[in-house]
Amino acid sequence: MNKPSAPARPRAAPLDAALRLAIAAHQAGKPGDAERRYRAILATQPRHPDALHYLGVLLHQQVWCSRWKNRAATAASNCIRTGATAMPKRMRAQR
Repeated sequence: MNKPSAPARPRAAPLDAALRLAIAAHQAGKPGDAERRYRAILATQPRHPDALHYLGVLLHQQVWCSRWKNRAATAASNCIRTGATAMPKRMRAQR
């Protein structure tokens, strides 16, 4: 007796390949390239779950990194200022 075959699924191979390239760019530290690739997938299939997920992760990482960089720059600036103020006058004069 023959088993009924599974219903034909739409070919997702091009999107799967595009997603693999987007993830590879993301992992390689190329956020601009990864974002472009995720958005290209979403232009074709706006509710693609993996592209939506990874784009969200990428955007979250970018916001977190920019906040961290701003905080680190502010902290570094404060340390330099505080260090310069705390330095004895005779040492500042030698610099």
